[in-house]
Amino acid sequence: MHTYFLKLSCRCPNNNAVNIYEATISTTKLLQAEDLLELQSEIYDKKMYQEDIWKLMEKKIRAKVLLVGDHMGVRITCGELLK
Repeated sequence: MHTYFLKLSCRCPNNNAVNIYEATISTTKLLQAEDLLELQSEIYDKKMYQEDIWKLMEKKIRAKVLLVGDHMGVRITCGELLK
């Protein structure tokens, strides 16, 4: 099993605030750091909900993703890791 940790940022569609997310990725395959960083480039200038970012990440990298973000004092967690 491989575990990767990544920080991402994106704007909130509701109030345009910049949100910082912490992603934990678990997979049985090797991932390239450059492929993970490409995800940041793809969402950086967009306004997206955390749940949509999580779905995009799981689809693009075909791995389990746990995405945690704080929105105006509310911590939101999407997904689960491999057991």
